[in-house]
Amino acid sequence: MSARELPPLWVSGFAYGRRVLRGGDDPWEQPASLPMFQRELGDLLSPGAEDLDADATLAGVAPAGTVDADDLVDLLEGDGFQSRVADAIGAVAGSNPSRPLALTLPGAGRLARRYLGEDAPDEDLLDDLAMALTQVLRAVYRSELAFLVLREDDPAALALHEPLVNVAAHYDLSLCAVCPDAPDTVEGFDHVYNHDRIVPAGYWTGAAEAPAASPAYAELPADLNPESALEKLAALR
Repeated sequence: MSARELPPLWVSGFAYGRRVLRGGDDPWEQPASLPMFQRELGDLLSPGAEDLDADATLAGVAPAGTVDADDLVDLLEGDGFQSRVADAIGAVAGSNPSRPLALTLPGAGRLARRYLGEDAPDEDLLDDLAMALTQVLRAVYRSELAFLVLREDDPAALALHEPLVNVAAHYDLSLCAVCPDAPDTVEGFDHVYNHDRIVPAGYWTGAAEAPAASPAYAELPADLNPESALEKLAALR
């Protein structure tokens, strides 16, 4: 796979930017406006990568508890969601060549837990969801993409994403896992952000220290005060 160099600090700020810059409206609803949103977000946060967060926008399409397993697989494999992601990538690709373009997707374990309420999903369900994510990547890939980021809640589920790993390798994408309880290395993944590299939620309120390791991953809380957000981000750099 292509182990591209990571930025020293990867900032995931979609939810925060949606509130601060768009008053809570989802910029994915109008793909033509996404480049402006991403540009404004980049100017505000200097995120290190042009990260298209399909994990965050999926929550608006399928709120937790509103779909069953078959519905969720159908949603991921259907034209509606895939076109939404493809249109977003097409709109943003090349708009900011100074930052690498990334796509963030939820992992199979995260999908099962957050959307289906399955804290201990069986392997068949995880396999179905992992295959659906693979279909998403096949449908939306563009050569401008440099990174694929997989947010996962269950470290054991990372091993079940072999089809996705293989497709990412075929497309020469750098594959990153964001999973607090994952080990430092996971087969097939170029980079792993685990608890040693993820900025804890308590950092933003002063209740926890930032990780000492670099590169690090920071997800801004949506309700963070703008002045506090910039101050805390500056301290991480």
